[in-house]
Amino acid sequence: DTSSGIPNVTNGLHDLRVAIVNGKIVWCHVRVPVKGTFLANAARGGNLTEVPVEKIPEPVRSVVNAISVQISSKFDNPAYSLDFGLEKGEPKVFEINDQIGFPTWDMKNRDIFLSELVESFKLKV
Repeated sequence: DTSSGIPNVTNGLHDLRVAIVNGKIVWCHVRVPVKGTFLANAARGGNLTEVPVEKIPEPVRSVVNAISVQISSKFDNPAYSLDFGLEKGEPKVFEINDQIGFPTWDMKNRDIFLSELVESFKLKV
């Protein structure tokens, strides 16, 4: 139940996506469903808003770090995202994605995201 929102980020139902490349958080956004639905996917009408990395709640950061250590130990420099919901401040992982999506050109962390992807590609060639 994500209806209590994320303090200083969004009120109510949400899906918080944190993108990780080279073991670093490179981009984050929250998706909010259209009123009366639970579908937060932007392609299905949800509203996508970039979240400054510094606004990611500490409990989410802790889970991201723990998962990142595990994934990085098993896979060669992966790029992925983690989707969260916060239930009364406690993070719940909805899914791990290998298809992250890309920030739009007007988003502040776009260049950080793209630079880390280029670095990741360089390490693989």
